[in-house]
Amino acid sequence: MKKIRFKSSILQFQSKKMAFILALLMVLAIIGCGSDSGNDGISAGTQGGPTAKCVDGTYSFSTHSKGTCSGHGGVSEWINPPND
Repeated sequence: MKKIRFKSSILQFQSKKMAFILALLMVLAIIGCGSDSGNDGISAGTQGGPTAKCVDGTYSFSTHSKGTCSGHGGVSEWINPPND
């Protein structure tokens, strides 16, 4: 009987360990996923780079000029204006 309890406690430990690892991975995935318009800097690997810098200092990668930087105080300066 003692062996069964020992194995049971090992399984509970393994289960808690897996739950912790999964929770940690989910947090890291959420942190790594952000919208392009909310970046404080320019994202590496973005094709063509940002189209505008917003008033609040974030960059927009919008493909249209209408609505660019809405919610960020408007456009501070155009970097690569989209062809509308």
